[in-house]
Amino acid sequence: MPTGEYILIVEDSASMRQTMRGILEAAGHRVGEAGNGDAALAALETQPVQLMLLDLGLPMMRGEDVLAAVRKRSRVPIIVVSGEEHRNAKVEALSNGADDYITKPFDVAELIARVRAVLRRANPGNNRDELGDFRIDRSRAQIWHKGNAIRLTAMENRLVGLLFDYAGQIVLFDDITRELWQRDDDQSRATLRVLIWRLRQKLEDNPDQPKRLVTEENLGYRLKL
Repeated sequence: MPTGEYILIVEDSASMRQTMRGILEAAGHRVGEAGNGDAALAALETQPVQLMLLDLGLPMMRGEDVLAAVRKRSRVPIIVVSGEEHRNAKVEALSNGADDYITKPFDVAELIARVRAVLRRANPGNNRDELGDFRIDRSRAQIWHKGNAIRLTAMENRLVGLLFDYAGQIVLFDDITRELWQRDDDQSRATLRVLIWRLRQKLEDNPDQPKRLVTEENLGYRLKL
């Protein structure tokens, strides 16, 4: 069952809500839905919303009006998800308080990356240090497991810290490479694979059949401790 941040999808199309729910839950998030502006505002009062995905083409209450109403009462991060590609629409939404803007149809990896980036900016100090039987000591580049210290290289320590912060969620390949090396190319991807291999030697009972640090095909890695 997803245990990550609670995301509210505000979208009048039931099929689109279902698609987005599947993507977000697969990435480890908890998800709520609202089919119109009134339902979205009501959800803000009753649910622990940590991010809103807001369609502009809503019935009755326009998405722009929902954005304005939310901003009068909350600083919850908002990503506008709209079929409107015109630059003015994007500028207006961002000027009125949206944190990001995604145009439909969107790429799955892009949606996950934008969600993660906005959540990271909203919670810069939300670092986890303990997961299950594991505890990370970032300052000493160590992981403790059942009383035993596992030493990490500097780069392994940075990678583990990133994966700990988003434990249970997919961390995209390009998110990792840009975080560690400020680029995403063949060389950085190859180096990342080596780092993952090393960490599996240290964290997995059977590194050849990983159960803690798993690959999500064509997307990224997920830490499950």
